[in-house]
Order: sequence, then structure tokens, then C-alpha cells
Amino acid sequence: MSHMISKLNDPVRIAELAPAETLKKLGLKAGKVMCDIGAGTGIFTFPAAGISGSRVYAVDISPDMRAYLTAEAKGLPVEVCASVSGVPQNGADIVLLCAVLHEISDVPGLLSGIKRILKKGGTLAIIEFHKSETTMGPPMHMRIAETELISRLARHGFTVSDRFVIGQNYYCAVFTAAE
Repeated sequence: MSHMISKLNDPVRIAELAPAETLKKLGLKAGKVMCDIGAGTGIFTFPAAGISGSRVYAVDISPDMRAYLTAEAKGLPVEVCASVSGVPQNGADIVLLCAVLHEISDVPGLLSGIKRILKKGGTLAIIEFHKSETTMGPPMHMRIAETELISRLARHGFTVSDRFVIGQNYYCAVFTAAE
């Protein structure tokens, strides 16, 4: 587990993802509630709590990661959950998945859960690895091309509203749920 924590907390990875800058680009500001799915060590969760001052839901299936997040939260408005079912209906303005979607076996189930928790007009941001050789990331067969991601989410009622590149390894696609 400490190997996973050091991998997720790698300063090079964090510098490239630029969590606070990326969150602001996604429209996170004071009073907005965020849900970080696959929160890991909280590299987006904790900056989000600082920016919003509102509740941040940190969702992670790993009991070790949930314990880590709980220990690190130190009085921040962070609520740690094992799944999106722990987040109230219409409870999040922004839902973020960073380098997580390619590991999900039940994507339709997850997207259904995200629709339940996302406020009307809310934002779903998905950060994934480019589907090309990069300095880090999963094997090529696990990666999701940006065009594939956009069409897959369109089939589930999400419309792409923005997209941008983050460093050399990642892209971010931003969606809103269809009414």
C-alpha cells in the first residue's frame, strides 16, 4: 500500500496534474460541492476543499485509501465514501474522475450513479491518459482515446462542453448531463 501512496503522491505526477489550477479551470469556486471518484490520496480532494470551503466527497473503493483520506482530512469538509451511493442525490456541482475510468468494469453503472449525484447543469470532468506512449500510465489496451470517451459518454446522455490537455500524459474531457 505504501508503494501505491508514493506512486499517487509522486511530486512529478502532482506537478503535471496541477490540481488547484485544473480545479479552477473546471469552474470550482467557493460554495461549490465536488465529488472526487477514485480519490486515492486526495491530490484533488484536499485542494478542492480549500478552494470551495464546501463539502467534498472523496469516493474510493479501497479501504486503505479511505483510511488514508480520513487521516489526512484533518478538519477539512471532506466526507469519505466507499461508493457514489454514499453521496446524496443532486449533491455535487462537479464530479471528477482522474485516471480512474479505464479501471472501471461497470462504466454504465458508474455513469448512472454520477447522473444521480450531479446537480442539474453540473459538470463531470474525466481526466485520462492519452492513448499513445507516455512517460507514465496503464498499458495501451486499457487506455481510452478522447474521441472514444466522448462518444461513449454521449450514449449515456452526457454532452462534451470542454476539453484540454494536462501536461504530456493526460487529457481532460468536461461534460454536462443531458436534461
